[in-house]
Amino acid sequence: MLLNVTKRELSTALASLRRWQRTGLCDNDCEETDIATDGGTEKRLDEKEIDKLCEKLNYRPAKKKTD
Repeated sequence: MLLNVTKRELSTALASLRRWQRTGLCDNDCEETDIATDGGTEKRLDEKEIDKLCEKLNYRPAKKKTD
């Protein structure tokens, strides 16, 4: 899946993921948990999975050198 977001949007998403990782979401009865689990159909990401996702979102291929 290709997602086209601005640098500002990406920064906000990464900050939100890191905050979630640090503080945790509320227990199973809040809107954020419902979103994160797709209405309870998916398991929430754990700390290591959030790390991997942040790395994927932050990845920028090296620019090719030109002579």
